[in-house]
Amino acid sequence: NIVTRNFPIPVEVLRKKLNLQDGGNTRIIATTDNNKNHILIRAVAAPK
Repeated sequence: NIVTRNFPIPVEVLRKKLNLQDGGNTRIIATTDNNKNHILIRAVAAPK
């Protein structure tokens, strides 16, 4: 799963560049910080 906020690359293109598939418990959050740096955050779901 990929989510983008204020990021110049669309989800579909980012998924192809990173060679990722949908599903699983890992989420990629692509965003831009207040200094205009593009960042990727890898988040893993906590066990239930």
